[in-house]
Amino acid sequence: ELIRRANISKQRGADTMPIIPVTPEKSQYEIERDERIKRNEEFLESLGLGKNGDAKLKKTKKPTAPRVPRPHVPEHLRRRSGRLKGDGAAPVERLTYDEFDYETPRPRKRARGSRTAMVNELSDEQRANLGKFDMDSFEEWMMPHGDHPLSEDNRRQVMRQATKLVSGQGVRYESPTYGWPEDVVFRKNEPVTMESDIVSIIEDAKAYEDEHGRDHGNGWLLNHPLRKLLIFQNVCAKADRDAGR
Repeated sequence: ELIRRANISKQRGADTMPIIPVTPEKSQYEIERDERIKRNEEFLESLGLGKNGDAKLKKTKKPTAPRVPRPHVPEHLRRRSGRLKGDGAAPVERLTYDEFDYETPRPRKRARGSRTAMVNELSDEQRANLGKFDMDSFEEWMMPHGDHPLSEDNRRQVMRQATKLVSGQGVRYESPTYGWPEDVVFRKNEPVTMESDIVSIIEDAKAYEDEHGRDHGNGWLLNHPLRKLLIFQNVCAKADRDAGR
């Protein structure tokens, strides 16, 4: 009888024990992704850019109040200075700009070596690499309305170099004064991907410049484009993590 009661007591105790949720183990992909996020954040903070890489972005200017047009005043009621009337002073020539049409925007000249032309010259495999990295979203992210806005010139330069890096075409320094030989191409056939260790690639780029010739373009050859790719890589990785993917 005592044994029976003890068994009943154990059964009741088991029924009242709280259920502790079991956290599923991370997959190898998730482990590597989280390590990459941590490594990228530490690298960005070491540069003073903050964990998200946006500490030094220029703040968007507040929209200015629209200008209120002045009320129209008939010509005969407008005030005129004595000089313009010619009273006691030499006549003044008034410039006219009627021959210019400021209402119609001027057509922009197409930049040489546009990204569209560059992409068209790539192989099918290289274009597929761009799609895997989602370069359209990368460019959208840097637009004025995006989360990481850059000026048009800076965005164009980043996209041009990033396209070479992500496609696997590779980057060659083409400066007529400081450029590298034709057979010297950084990361040719080694595309940058969402799984790449871009921190190490940035270090490789610095060593490559030390060996073949320093970039005299203030970092726009490799350094700045690679940093933007790293920040975007981290944004996408954290979005996947937070979504439980």
